[in-house]
Amino acid sequence: MTLPSTHQDAENLASRDRADYGFARLRDQMFDAVTALWRRRKAEGLTQKELAARIGRDPAWVSRNLAAPGNWTLRTAGELIQALDGEADINVGAREDYREASSKFAYTADEAAARGVGNDDRKRQFQ
Repeated sequence: MTLPSTHQDAENLASRDRADYGFARLRDQMFDAVTALWRRRKAEGLTQKELAARIGRDPAWVSRNLAAPGNWTLRTAGELIQALDGEADINVGAREDYREASSKFAYTADEAAARGVGNDDRKRQFQ
């Protein structure tokens, strides 16, 4: 299945495809956030080997999970966030509320690059 590029397109999906879309969006957002934190820690001198040691994982596992989200679970994200000395903040709300706010609190591609976050056409609220 090719994922739709907008929520509007997602609303027209069959129920199972819509569920897959929701999962993929959430997984990809988590991946983007974790890898942005990884880039920061890496710039500060942290290695993948040290990251792996912090959570008792093989460096190859860390490498695979930082390369692509694949079949990430909440455990995967949680382990990496802790190993990176990070914090997670999850916000869930009505789609219409996000549409209204997104025009006020969206990163442009240049802002995303300056902040070191993935943008990939999704809007992000300022922290």
